[in-house]
Amino acid sequence: MIPNTVSYSGLGSRWVEIPRKGDYPIVEWSDWSLMKIQFEFLVAHENDGLFADVAVQLDQLRRMSQRKNPVSVFGMDRLFELQVKRASRTGRALQFVIAAFTIQSQRRTVELGPKEITAAQCSMTLQEIPIEEMSL
Repeated sequence: MIPNTVSYSGLGSRWVEIPRKGDYPIVEWSDWSLMKIQFEFLVAHENDGLFADVAVQLDQLRRMSQRKNPVSVFGMDRLFELQVKRASRTGRALQFVIAAFTIQSQRRTVELGPKEITAAQCSMTLQEIPIEEMSL
């Protein structure tokens, strides 16, 4: 299921205060902040919650979260796709690493045998990877 509530952080820049003598400290720009996106979503089959398990979907999400490869998110809002400060230079979608991933089981199968998960609430945190084009 598509998440409705998504939390975006790290959208601004970092500024540091440089202490100096007197009453006038200096504030200086330091660097760009990397965006972090945190959201929760439900993994379940439509019109089912008691018989069809979601083990294959959960295994795929676990494999994705344990890889070093970046991920891109499509079909969501423009904050997932375009980073304003780099868009004019790269023209590419944002890439993220899955920084944190948790699964909370909600329901299990009612049939005899192993009680597999039929619905799970998942939480994921994505950390931006800067896409830079460098010429040597």
